[in-house]
Amino acid sequence: MKGKPVHADCLLRWRCWQLETDTWTLMRGSQPARNFLTVIIKIFNSLRTIEKIVAPI
Repeated sequence: MKGKPVHADCLLRWRCWQLETDTWTLMRGSQPARNFLTVIIKIFNSLRTIEKIVAPI
């Protein structure tokens, strides 16, 4: 019983730390994040282009 709260606290701290690290990495504009966003934007733009082509048909 004694170990459980400590374990939960550790897990919570680890999750918070991970989240902070991820957010900080994104805010700093790390290359993988930037590439990922670029890919998403490209996919979104190509979907809109396809929509414009298909819409009149």
